[in-house]
Amino acid sequence: MSQKRMYGLRFIWLQTFLAVIEQKGFSAAAEVMGFDQSSATRYVKELELWLGMVLFSCRSPILLTEEGAKFKEVAEQVVTQLESSRTAQAVDRKMKPKARKTKT
Repeated sequence: MSQKRMYGLRFIWLQTFLAVIEQKGFSAAAEVMGFDQSSATRYVKELELWLGMVLFSCRSPILLTEEGAKFKEVAEQVVTQLESSRTAQAVDRKMKPKARKTKT
């Protein structure tokens, strides 16, 4: 595995993976997350490449593989931990637009 891949895990991949499970599909997950279905598919594929395992079966409806079911627990823990570690100040900064400085 290349170093680029090794250190390239993105939080959005985990969020998308969990959204696909929750929404029972890539299109619905993408809609909830605010991007297109191709992005959702790409994010999950990139996560699978990073992990070196297949997370979903190719069948419809979406079904987790055995590895995917095991990884779901890990992804939920990571996302929960990261989201709960954010400070209220960080959340406020994201929600409020930055004030522009005016020249006087």
